[in-house]
Amino acid sequence: MIATAFVPVRFSLMLSGPGSDDAGRRLVVETRPPGMAAIRPPDLLVLDPDAQLIARLPFDASAEETLDLLRRVLAARPDLAPPRDPLADAAYDLDDPRQARLAELEARWESGERASLAPALEEWLARNGETWPHGTAVALNLLGAARYHGGDFAGADRAWEQVVERHAAHPLSHRARYNRLDARSWPLRPSPDLQGARHPWIGIDRPVIVPDEAARDARMAAVARDPRYRKLPASGLVLVRIPAGSFTMGASDPKFPRERPLRQVTLSRPFWMAAWPVTRGLWRRFRPGDAPAPLDLRADDLPMAEVSRQDALACVDFLCELDGHRYRLPTEAEWEYAARGGLTGKAHPWGDEPPEPRLCNFDLPQPVPVASYPANGYGLFEMVGNTQEWVADAFAEDAYSRTPAEVVDPVVNEGDEGNQGGLFVARGGFTGLSFCRHWTRNALRLAAHRASVRVVAFD
Repeated sequence: MIATAFVPVRFSLMLSGPGSDDAGRRLVVETRPPGMAAIRPPDLLVLDPDAQLIARLPFDASAEETLDLLRRVLAARPDLAPPRDPLADAAYDLDDPRQARLAELEARWESGERASLAPALEEWLARNGETWPHGTAVALNLLGAARYHGGDFAGADRAWEQVVERHAAHPLSHRARYNRLDARSWPLRPSPDLQGARHPWIGIDRPVIVPDEAARDARMAAVARDPRYRKLPASGLVLVRIPAGSFTMGASDPKFPRERPLRQVTLSRPFWMAAWPVTRGLWRRFRPGDAPAPLDLRADDLPMAEVSRQDALACVDFLCELDGHRYRLPTEAEWEYAARGGLTGKAHPWGDEPPEPRLCNFDLPQPVPVASYPANGYGLFEMVGNTQEWVADAFAEDAYSRTPAEVVDPVVNEGDEGNQGGLFVARGGFTGLSFCRHWTRNALRLAAHRASVRVVAFD
């Protein structure tokens, strides 16, 4: 039904970049239920061509509820349905053997079959893959999921890649794109297709991606020679001294209200910050079962992503004991000051130049080893992109307005009553899709459930 008659929607709040659709943002704000936290995703809003709201559902409605709503919308407003495409007819004609067979395979998937479906789906595609584009996209998406559940991660990726490249306009292309992301680093849960499966490990099941290996090797060699860096012999953590100072905190060109008002922040003491987040190799020393030893040793230099807040704090305690230093998570102010690298009022750690793949990782499907991109002015690597990082502050939309316009060493404490839903702040953005380029800003603030760990320490 969705493939043949779907109300056209432009998901501009995300795919076209923050700030690009003022009318859409106003509609989301106006339709948000009273008292609902702003961090909550917007509801499903169905609009007519004149942008008038004609139906809505909560963002967490089930697939069945969503389909029921769209059926009722189209029954009441058949004029909203685009012209029917016979080749994309999703209402199966069970007198057609190819459609009847695919409907049977889908029913078996819904009943709980997973990896065992792969041979039957491959046979169906060999017979019908060139004659029915809609069914081919459905079968390829299922084949990718079946292979994934069977541990054939490369084969799964090949199937989903065909959906993305050959059936880009099909509704399932979005699911295929999502499924191709690294389930251990993408900050949202795996899709229903992948739930219950063992997820692949980079360096064991998937290859490590290094954008420019020679450049990274040169950076790591430079870190070993540069007196700015201090390597701790026990943990191997590499620290950089960040000077005390003042800066303007927040975004001059905010994408979200939570990035304002601007404040003049003074950090009264210099501090040491890790040059990169805790890596998988170091995390294995803390909790071996969380990060198996890779076949490709470069995977040990990946940041340990998608760490819970509780596990992050436990890891900090472990590092304190290992090195004999009093580590902690940086405050938001310390993190942003360090990310700016001494540059005043700039959007990114490198300045105001728009993000590009040579500057940070925002569009690859998985994280890359630390120091794969140039350091900022303080010598810190990957402060934006790659993985988001925990900071000490509890999340509050109006955190900046809770302190004076000039403030020293600010922090929103863990027990702050404005903390929404027990959430804490993550900084730095992440990688995976093209819109992540908009997350590579010094001032970006997100509420998170899972993130990476970068520590600070004081003399």
